[in-house]
Amino acid sequence: MSALNEQMCRDVAKAGSGTYIHVDNTSDAQEELNDNLIKLQKGETSSVIYSEYNEQFQAFGLLAILILIAEICVREARNPVMKRLKLFKKK
Repeated sequence: MSALNEQMCRDVAKAGSGTYIHVDNTSDAQEELNDNLIKLQKGETSSVIYSEYNEQFQAFGLLAILILIAEICVREARNPVMKRLKLFKKK
């Protein structure tokens, strides 16, 4: 069996800037909840909007990789040292 520790519930609600409402077989809890909701609806709320941006560097990255591969191929054709390495040729 466990017992309700109302003081601890009130402390937790207070620490979280909330409200503790004890629910029993009467309609008092429902009325208190409705009163608190009406207060929240009347008050001003603030919100923060976060924008998500799409990364658009992929096309430039792919172009840079293609240019680097083309540069290696051109150097291999012109430079005699690179010709001996044969980077892209089958053995």
